[in-house]
Amino acid sequence: MPQVDADREEEEVFCDISVAVDNKIFPAMEPVTGRSELDLSLLVDSGEAAVSDFEDQTDELMHLFGEDYLREELKRSRVIFVVGGPGSGKGTQCEKLIQKYGFTHVSPGDLLQSELAVFSERGKLIRDLLGHGDLVPVDILLEILKDTMTSCLGTTKGFLLDGFPCEIKQAEEFECKMRTPNIVLHLDCSAEIMTKRLLSRSKANQRFDGSPETIKRRLERYYQAAEPVLTYYETKALLCKINAERSTEEVFLQVCTSVDSIF
Repeated sequence: MPQVDADREEEEVFCDISVAVDNKIFPAMEPVTGRSELDLSLLVDSGEAAVSDFEDQTDELMHLFGEDYLREELKRSRVIFVVGGPGSGKGTQCEKLIQKYGFTHVSPGDLLQSELAVFSERGKLIRDLLGHGDLVPVDILLEILKDTMTSCLGTTKGFLLDGFPCEIKQAEEFECKMRTPNIVLHLDCSAEIMTKRLLSRSKANQRFDGSPETIKRRLERYYQAAEPVLTYYETKALLCKINAERSTEEVFLQVCTSVDSIF
């Protein structure tokens, strides 16, 4: 393991660390060219609160250099948030983006469900919290996201976060602890259109939670939580508003135009 003289200015030390990281990982790295109805706002507290050789190296470097390493490595990848109400078409557009660009699909809802399904210490903690009627702290959600994204660093063209963030606190904490997204795709759709789509989906899937009253409550929760998130990213000039009321292909063309702008 290379030695780094830490008795210097912070920027000089970090520069040497970056060189050591690059020399350790990238000569052997070969770039490689993956949805959920779970409502995160109902589960996550918005308040304070056998692997490959490359993954082995990533774990070691994360242990040595911590959050600084993660942030620097994430700068090499593209991070895209896809937000929109239930029935706006996020899942469909994410699938098409993954196929075209080779992004790694990251669904916080799916990740939480996976944690609940395993008997890990973290999974037990989440089950206990929910069992007692408590919400999952945003710190735990970010820890899950960090672990997932870290395991893919260097082997992906970018990360597609599906349905994240759904609360302003998630947006602020992700930026503080990980990085600012390259772009935020907002699939904009009227409540009327989303309601029609959800009712149609409920009928097709014979779901029992797709009543007009349930859908109305879901949309009300979405609008209440989404407004500050959208304003936050609009202020940062990162928000790309997509008309999601058109056909799937028409929406995808507009989405691709926005995504292509960050390459």
